Amino acid sequence: MKKEFTILSAVLLCASLAFGIVADQDNFNDNSIDTNRWSVYNDSGATMTVAETGEKLQISSTGNSTGSDIEAGIELNQILTGWFDLSIDFDSSGCTEESVLGVNLEDVSGDYSYSFINGTIDLGSGESRYWAVVNSNDDNADPLYQAATTNDSGTFFVGYDDEEDLIYFSSDGVTPLYTVENVGSWAGDGLYVSFTLADLGSSSVATGSFDNFAVVPEPAVAMLFGAGGLGLIVLRRRISRQ
Repeated sequence: MKKEFTILSAVLLCASLAFGIVADQDNFNDNSIDTNRWSVYNDSGATMTVAETGEKLQISSTGNSTGSDIEAGIELNQILTGWFDLSIDFDSSGCTEESVLGVNLEDVSGDYSYSFINGTIDLGSGESRYWAVVNSNDDNADPLYQAATTNDSGTFFVGYDDEEDLIYFSSDGVTPLYTVENVGSWAGDGLYVSFTLADLGSSSVATGSFDNFAVVPEPAVAMLFGAGGLGLIVLRRRISRQ
């Protein structure tokens, strides 16, 4: 048994080193933000709150009269490196009058930053609810992707595929709504990930929530785990016969 455990440990260690991935999840169900996993971000002080309550991460703004965008949320303490695939559920039904929930990716240098958002905003054709992908480093640029939607809850899916050299944003986990290609020179060094409510000028209370965060390893890692398990079964049978 000790020999089998040693082999399994080696398999898991090799998988972790090869892909730079640590599987992680948070159901936000203990009414306390895990400070080992998250850092709370709030650029507007008392006008926004971030709290884990009702078995969800809830973010709210009491109204934005500052004349500029305000934002609050949480940032993952771990930099994601190598291949990754993450998902997080959201409810943006309380996002009204220019407020959105979003998943934000930023490279280590800060030169590249993208946000995948859902909320009620005016993107040039009147205020409506949209899925959108924006270049967060250029507030004046048009969205890279936008599509009107009636969905005010669902799941954000975001991932980095180092083989295809792209970052993808998806609302169903299958079909990308938008991809950023040729990103290996900057995304390969690692990405900061945050989940936020941005109040772009709401005159009333804007609220949103996140739930069921997960980062999963790529299929190749799962296959490696399976191969390791199969190897242990074979090894155990051989030992039992001796």
